[in-house]
Amino acid sequence: MRDLHDIRSAAAAHGSWSLINERDEEIYREFSAKAELDEFSYERNWAFLTQETRHLGLKRITQDAMWFAVIRYDESPYVFVFPPVGRGRYRARDVRAIDSELRELAGRRVIFRKVNDQHFAEIMQLQEARSVDASVFTDARDVPEDVKPQVVVGVDASVARAGGHFMQVRNHIRRFTEDQRPKAVRLSKSNPRDVHTLVARWNDEGRAHFRSMEDAGLEEAPANAGAYTIFAERFAERVDDVNYFGRIVYVGDEPAGFVFAGRTSPQSAGLYGSMSLTKFRGASEFLLSCILTDLQAAGVRYLNMGGSETDQLFRFKSKFHVVALRSAFDVTLDPRPGGGAACAADSAQQRGRLELGAQVGD
Repeated sequence: MRDLHDIRSAAAAHGSWSLINERDEEIYREFSAKAELDEFSYERNWAFLTQETRHLGLKRITQDAMWFAVIRYDESPYVFVFPPVGRGRYRARDVRAIDSELRELAGRRVIFRKVNDQHFAEIMQLQEARSVDASVFTDARDVPEDVKPQVVVGVDASVARAGGHFMQVRNHIRRFTEDQRPKAVRLSKSNPRDVHTLVARWNDEGRAHFRSMEDAGLEEAPANAGAYTIFAERFAERVDDVNYFGRIVYVGDEPAGFVFAGRTSPQSAGLYGSMSLTKFRGASEFLLSCILTDLQAAGVRYLNMGGSETDQLFRFKSKFHVVALRSAFDVTLDPRPGGGAACAADSAQQRGRLELGAQVGD
C-alpha cells in the first residue's frame, strides 16, 4: 500500500488520474450541465465533492464524464470511486480500467461507492463484480453513509409540519424555542470559527458519552471534524441562499448547531452537514426547520437528507415528510470465485435494499 505522499507524486505524472484542486470546479460544472436530470440526486454539488476529497482526491476526465476517487485517511486500505459526473456510465471497459489504474496508482482496494439502483444493476453484469456489505469495513471512517437509504423529503410539507406525523417535531421545536430563545445566523466570513468551536464541543459531548459507557474500546469522538469545518473554511463567503445554504444556531452567545446544504437541481438540494449539541433537546429539529425554510424561499421542493449509518439517524430523518427512499451500494471487482468471503456481501440483502429504495412515501 503506497503512502499518500507517493500517491500524490505518482498522480502528478499519471496519464489518466490527477489530483483534484479548487480550479476543477468550473470543469465539474461543465460536465454537470451535460448530465441527465436526477431530481433527487445527493452527489451533484461541488460542496459534496469538496467534503469527500478533503484528505486526498483524484480525478479522471474522459470525453463524456468526470470521475472522482478519494482516500479518506492515510491508513485506509481503500480507494472510493464516486459516480461519474456528466454522461458517463458504468460501462465494463471503464469500470475495469478504473479499477486497474487505481490499484496500480494507490496500491489499495477499489470500491465503487454510492452506486444507485439503476447503475447497480448495470455494474453487477460484470462477472467479477461483488457487492460489499458495510460490515466489511473495520474503521468507522470507511463505513458508507448509506447503510440505510437516503431520505428525500418534501420541503413544503416539512415546513408546514401539519398533522399527527409532525406532533413530536412540533413539540420539540416549541420547547426548544421557548426554553432557549435561539437565533439562526447565516454562515459568513465573520463566523466560521464558531463552527470549529461547535464541532469541538460536540466531540467533547461524544467523549463524555463514551466514557460513561465504560468501554475502553470507545475512546474516539464520533465526529470527523473536517467533514463539518470544511464548509466553514471553503464556503463561508459563498452562502447565497441560492446555490449554498448555511446556518449557525446560537443559544445566547454559544454556537449550538450548524447546518449546510447545496442545490443539486433547479428543484432539489442535498443536506451535507447537520449537527447540534445534544444538551439542547429539540435543537436538531429546529436546525432543520431553519434550513428547510431557507430552501423553500429559494424555490427548492425536495431535500435529499442523505443516508444513515444507524437506525436512530434514519428514524430521525423519517420524522419529516418523506417522498422517496434511495438506496446506494458499494461494489468492488474481484476475479476470484465468489469474490472471497472477506469482501463479498449477501446479494439477497443488497437486493432487498434495492427494493426498499424504490418505494415512495405519501
